[in-house]
Amino acid sequence: MREVNVRSAIIILAALDGEISYLLRDTQDAIRSRAERAFEHLQRSILVDADTEQRWQQAFNIDEPHCEALGALHLLQHAIWAFKVHADKGRTDLVYQDRLTDTTLVERVSEGLVLTEWKRYVAGGPSVDTLANRAREQAENYSAGVLAGIELTKFRYIVIVSEHGIAIPGDLVVDAKTYRHVNIQVDPQTASKAKVQAASSVSRAKRRPKKHSQPT
Repeated sequence: MREVNVRSAIIILAALDGEISYLLRDTQDAIRSRAERAFEHLQRSILVDADTEQRWQQAFNIDEPHCEALGALHLLQHAIWAFKVHADKGRTDLVYQDRLTDTTLVERVSEGLVLTEWKRYVAGGPSVDTLANRAREQAENYSAGVLAGIELTKFRYIVIVSEHGIAIPGDLVVDAKTYRHVNIQVDPQTASKAKVQAASSVSRAKRRPKKHSQPT
Protein backbone atom coordinates (compact mmCIF):
# COMPACT_ATOMS: atom_id res chain seq x y z
CA MET A 1 0.00 0.00 0.00
CA ARG A 2 2.83 2.36 0.92
CA GLU A 3 4.58 1.68 -2.40
CA VAL A 4 1.38 2.54 -4.27
CA ASN A 5 1.08 5.83 -2.38
CA VAL A 6 4.72 6.70 -3.04
CA ARG A 7 4.31 5.88 -6.71
CA SER A 8 1.19 8.04 -6.94
CA ALA A 9 2.95 10.92 -5.21
CA ILE A 10 5.86 10.71 -7.65
CA ILE A 11 3.49 10.81 -10.62
CA ILE A 12 1.66 13.84 -9.19
CA LEU A 13 4.94 15.67 -8.48
CA ALA A 14 6.21 14.95 -11.99
CA ALA A 15 3.00 16.35 -13.46
CA LEU A 16 3.23 19.45 -11.30
CA ASP A 17 6.88 19.95 -12.25
CA GLY A 18 5.97 19.85 -15.94
CA GLU A 19 3.10 22.30 -15.42
CA ILE A 20 5.25 24.74 -13.43
CA SER A 21 8.07 24.57 -16.00
CA TYR A 22 5.58 25.30 -18.78
CA LEU A 23 4.13 28.30 -16.93
CA LEU A 24 7.57 29.72 -16.14
CA ARG A 25 8.72 29.29 -19.74
CA ASP A 26 5.56 30.99 -20.96
CA THR A 27 6.16 33.92 -18.58
CA GLN A 28 9.77 34.27 -19.69
CA ASP A 29 8.73 34.35 -23.36
CA ALA A 30 6.15 37.04 -22.59
CA ILE A 31 8.72 39.24 -20.80
CA ARG A 32 11.24 38.85 -23.61
CA SER A 33 8.59 39.71 -26.20
CA ARG A 34 7.57 42.83 -24.27
CA ALA A 35 11.18 44.01 -24.01
CA GLU A 36 11.90 43.53 -27.69
CA ARG A 37 8.63 45.20 -28.68
CA ALA A 38 9.65 48.17 -26.52
CA PHE A 39 13.02 48.50 -28.28
CA GLU A 40 11.39 48.30 -31.71
CA HIS A 41 8.74 50.84 -30.69
CA LEU A 42 11.46 53.18 -29.43
CA GLN A 43 13.40 53.11 -32.70
CA ARG A 44 10.26 53.64 -34.76
CA SER A 45 9.19 56.52 -32.51
CA ILE A 46 12.53 58.26 -33.05
CA LEU A 47 12.08 57.76 -36.78
CA VAL A 48 8.60 59.26 -37.10
CA ASP A 49 8.20 61.62 -34.13
CA ALA A 50 10.26 64.82 -34.20
CA ASP A 51 9.91 65.48 -30.46
CA THR A 52 11.12 62.00 -29.56
CA GLU A 53 14.01 62.32 -31.99
CA GLN A 54 15.01 65.66 -30.48
CA ARG A 55 14.90 64.33 -26.91
CA TRP A 56 17.12 61.40 -27.84
CA GLN A 57 19.58 63.56 -29.74
CA GLN A 58 19.86 65.88 -26.74
CA ALA A 59 20.42 62.93 -24.39
CA PHE A 60 23.00 61.44 -26.76
CA ASN A 61 24.90 64.73 -26.86
CA ILE A 62 24.99 64.93 -23.06
CA ASP A 63 26.12 61.51 -21.83
CA GLU A 64 25.36 57.82 -21.46
CA PRO A 65 23.27 58.02 -18.24
CA HIS A 66 20.80 60.36 -19.98
CA CYS A 67 20.29 57.73 -22.68
CA GLU A 68 19.85 55.04 -20.02
CA ALA A 69 17.21 57.06 -18.20
CA LEU A 70 15.22 57.83 -21.35
CA GLY A 71 15.41 54.20 -22.39
CA ALA A 72 14.23 52.99 -18.98
CA LEU A 73 11.25 55.34 -19.12
CA HIS A 74 10.25 54.03 -22.53
CA LEU A 75 10.59 50.40 -21.45
CA LEU A 76 8.44 51.07 -18.40
CA GLN A 77 5.64 52.18 -20.73
CA HIS A 78 5.72 48.57 -21.94
CA ALA A 79 5.64 47.25 -18.34
CA ILE A 80 9.37 46.44 -18.40
CA TRP A 81 11.57 47.65 -15.53
CA ALA A 82 15.10 47.87 -16.92
CA PHE A 83 18.17 47.90 -14.72
CA LYS A 84 21.94 47.62 -15.02
CA VAL A 85 24.59 46.00 -12.83
CA HIS A 86 25.69 47.90 -9.72
CA ALA A 87 29.32 47.98 -8.58
CA ASP A 88 28.46 45.46 -5.84
CA LYS A 89 27.04 43.08 -8.50
CA GLY A 90 23.47 43.97 -7.60
CA ARG A 91 20.96 46.12 -9.48
CA THR A 92 21.14 49.82 -10.39
CA ASP A 93 18.07 51.90 -11.15
CA LEU A 94 18.56 53.54 -14.56
CA VAL A 95 16.53 56.66 -13.74
CA TYR A 96 17.83 57.52 -10.27
CA GLN A 97 21.24 55.96 -10.95
CA ASP A 98 21.41 54.46 -7.48
CA ARG A 99 21.27 50.98 -6.03
CA LEU A 100 17.97 49.16 -6.50
CA THR A 101 17.42 47.20 -3.30
CA ASP A 102 13.71 47.49 -2.57
CA THR A 103 11.85 45.75 -5.39
CA THR A 104 8.36 46.28 -3.95
CA LEU A 105 7.56 49.00 -6.49
CA VAL A 106 9.06 46.94 -9.31
CA GLU A 107 6.73 44.05 -8.55
CA ARG A 108 3.75 46.36 -8.18
CA VAL A 109 4.01 48.34 -11.42
CA SER A 110 5.89 46.16 -13.90
CA GLU A 111 5.50 42.77 -15.51
CA GLY A 112 9.15 42.13 -16.25
CA LEU A 113 12.53 42.97 -14.71
CA VAL A 114 15.22 43.01 -17.41
CA LEU A 115 18.99 43.45 -17.25
CA THR A 116 20.22 45.99 -19.81
CA GLU A 117 23.63 47.55 -20.32
CA TRP A 118 23.67 50.76 -22.35
CA LYS A 119 26.65 52.14 -24.26
CA ARG A 120 27.01 55.28 -26.36
CA TYR A 121 28.92 54.88 -29.62
CA VAL A 122 30.60 58.04 -30.86
CA ALA A 123 32.62 58.09 -34.07
CA GLY A 124 36.31 58.28 -33.22
CA GLY A 125 35.80 56.69 -29.81
CA PRO A 126 35.94 53.01 -28.78
CA SER A 127 34.72 50.59 -31.43
CA VAL A 128 31.31 48.95 -31.33
CA ASP A 129 32.91 45.59 -30.48
CA THR A 130 34.87 47.16 -27.63
CA LEU A 131 31.75 48.76 -26.18
CA ALA A 132 29.76 45.54 -26.55
CA ASN A 133 32.51 43.53 -24.82
CA ARG A 134 32.62 46.01 -21.93
CA ALA A 135 28.86 45.85 -21.55
CA ARG A 136 28.84 42.04 -21.54
CA GLU A 137 31.62 41.94 -18.95
CA GLN A 138 29.60 44.25 -16.72
CA ALA A 139 26.46 42.17 -17.21
CA GLU A 140 28.34 38.96 -16.38
CA ASN A 141 29.12 40.39 -12.93
CA TYR A 142 25.45 40.34 -11.99
CA SER A 143 24.89 38.00 -9.08
CA ALA A 144 21.83 39.28 -7.22
CA GLY A 145 19.15 36.77 -6.36
CA VAL A 146 16.55 36.30 -9.08
CA LEU A 147 13.24 38.05 -8.47
CA ALA A 148 11.00 35.05 -8.99
CA GLY A 149 8.14 35.35 -11.41
CA ILE A 150 9.03 38.60 -13.18
CA GLU A 151 12.78 38.63 -13.83
CA LEU A 152 14.00 37.66 -17.29
CA THR A 153 16.75 35.16 -16.58
CA LYS A 154 17.86 33.78 -19.94
CA PHE A 155 18.21 37.00 -21.95
CA ARG A 156 20.26 40.13 -21.33
CA TYR A 157 20.30 43.17 -23.58
CA ILE A 158 23.32 45.15 -24.72
CA VAL A 159 22.01 48.45 -26.08
CA ILE A 160 24.34 50.52 -28.26
CA VAL A 161 23.03 54.04 -28.82
CA SER A 162 24.52 55.71 -31.88
CA GLU A 163 23.93 58.71 -34.10
CA HIS A 164 23.37 56.65 -37.26
CA GLY A 165 22.95 52.96 -37.98
CA ILE A 166 25.88 50.70 -37.10
CA ALA A 167 26.69 47.01 -37.45
CA ILE A 168 26.22 45.25 -34.12
CA PRO A 169 27.28 41.76 -32.98
CA GLY A 170 24.82 38.89 -33.18
CA ASP A 171 23.48 36.97 -30.21
CA LEU A 172 26.12 35.55 -27.90
CA VAL A 173 25.33 32.70 -25.51
CA VAL A 174 27.41 32.52 -22.31
CA ASP A 175 26.57 30.12 -19.48
CA ALA A 176 23.10 29.47 -20.92
CA LYS A 177 22.34 33.19 -21.05
CA THR A 178 21.76 34.96 -24.38
CA TYR A 179 23.28 38.41 -24.80
CA ARG A 180 21.20 40.17 -27.43
CA HIS A 181 22.56 43.36 -28.99
CA VAL A 182 20.26 46.26 -29.88
CA ASN A 183 21.13 49.42 -31.82
CA ILE A 184 19.14 52.59 -31.12
CA GLN A 185 19.81 55.34 -33.68
CA VAL A 186 19.10 58.89 -32.55
CA ASP A 187 19.39 60.27 -36.08
CA PRO A 188 18.18 57.49 -38.40
CA GLN A 189 19.51 57.50 -41.94
CA THR A 190 17.99 60.12 -44.20
CA ALA A 191 16.65 57.57 -46.70
CA SER A 192 14.52 55.90 -44.02
CA LYS A 193 13.21 59.23 -42.79
CA ALA A 194 12.42 60.38 -46.31
CA LYS A 195 10.29 57.29 -46.93
CA VAL A 196 8.33 57.82 -43.72
CA GLN A 197 7.85 61.54 -44.40
CA ALA A 198 6.76 60.86 -47.97
CA ALA A 199 4.24 58.29 -46.77
CA SER A 200 2.91 60.77 -44.19
CA SER A 201 2.53 63.47 -46.85
CA VAL A 202 0.58 61.10 -49.11
CA SER A 203 -1.63 60.08 -46.21
CA ARG A 204 -2.39 63.71 -45.33
CA ALA A 205 -3.14 64.51 -48.96
CA LYS A 206 -5.65 61.65 -49.15
CA ARG A 207 -7.43 62.87 -46.02
CA ARG A 208 -7.61 66.51 -47.15
CA PRO A 209 -11.14 67.35 -48.35
CA LYS A 210 -11.50 68.38 -51.95
CA LYS A 211 -12.42 71.96 -52.73
CA HIS A 212 -15.43 72.33 -54.99
CA SER A 213 -15.73 75.33 -57.28
CA GLN A 214 -18.70 77.57 -56.66
CA PRO A 215 -21.28 77.82 -59.47
CA THR A 216 -21.28 81.15 -61.35
